[in-house]
Amino acid sequence: MAEDLLCRAELQELALAHHGDGVSQNERLLLIVRDEDHRGAELALQALELPAHPHAQRRVEVRERLVKQAELWLDDERAGECHALLLAAGLAAVTHQAVSQADEPLRIGTTYMTMNNPFYSVIDEELRLVIESRGDILLTRDPALDQERQNGEIRDLLHEDIDLLVLNPVDYREIEPALREAQKAGVPVVVIDSQVSDSNLVACTIASDNYGAGVLCAEHLMNTCDSAKVVLIEHASTKSGTDRIQGFCDTLASHPNFQIIGRADSAGQLEVAMPQMDRLLEQGIVPDAVMCLNDPSALGAMAALQEHGLLEKTAVYGVDGAPEAKSMISEGAMTATAAQSPIRLGQITAQTVYAILNGEDYEKEITVPVELVTKDNVNGYDMNGWQ
Repeated sequence: MAEDLLCRAELQELALAHHGDGVSQNERLLLIVRDEDHRGAELALQALELPAHPHAQRRVEVRERLVKQAELWLDDERAGECHALLLAAGLAAVTHQAVSQADEPLRIGTTYMTMNNPFYSVIDEELRLVIESRGDILLTRDPALDQERQNGEIRDLLHEDIDLLVLNPVDYREIEPALREAQKAGVPVVVIDSQVSDSNLVACTIASDNYGAGVLCAEHLMNTCDSAKVVLIEHASTKSGTDRIQGFCDTLASHPNFQIIGRADSAGQLEVAMPQMDRLLEQGIVPDAVMCLNDPSALGAMAALQEHGLLEKTAVYGVDGAPEAKSMISEGAMTATAAQSPIRLGQITAQTVYAILNGEDYEKEITVPVELVTKDNVNGYDMNGWQ
């Protein structure tokens, strides 16, 4: 069974079967991994109402003006007291060198921690829809959870003369050298679905309320039982993942009847979460509830619990609101997921990208709310796609 989960080609084919009526809940749990049906993108352009593509000369003038303003701020010891919008504009100002021809398209680079999670594919699709509809170019890279590789990808994108970088870091601390290279090259960075250790190195951070997602899961657990032994499935190198787990733990901290009895790192991957959960169970660590940093990890943990005959006795929480998770909640196999909206994240990112490149005001930090999906409200969500 574990070998089947590790076979990516087979999993991709099997994932398509989970909509069929002839597959049982338990079989589906071991089959569903990826769902390619994330559309709805045709509505994005209407929702965004982005302004027309600016003339290249206007971009040059905006960049020159903002660079001069940024230089003045750097000489001012009180620069840190500037309004957030002005500081964001200043960071964006240290941008790429001027475009020489009026019809040359903008080049936006993107790199996500992994494209092995459909969540990031949806974000990328939303970005691509807007960027390419405007005649600009989106260059997407996949570091496959390798920070050194991601740093190299960023260097390559900088050499490809990108105007802006959209980034979801593999490791929110180890990304710093690449951020400094982007800053030196004058390329503004928009961080999405995470944070970085030094926010002064980026123009904007756009993320779901990750801490709040953990809080929602913990509150639901406390509202549905009087006590519980809990296992945590986490991803320690990502700020979004640590924030979710921290929000969960902080909420339980003042309630001694809820105890953390084990934890494991899944790197956010189903095929890692399953053997990690299995390892804990083999060690005799048997939980009443499992809190997972994302839905792929929750599905992996559920597969291990099912093999040990413990799934029906265990509450399982995830974060994402993935179609597969919502389906499992509807069937009673999974307890809840704190739903993010990769569609909305992609749309907001597209808006922010063009605000930065057009020299307009924008928010330096944008937090997108999350919602808890349970058996009580899951039918109000699209079961076959993302929100």
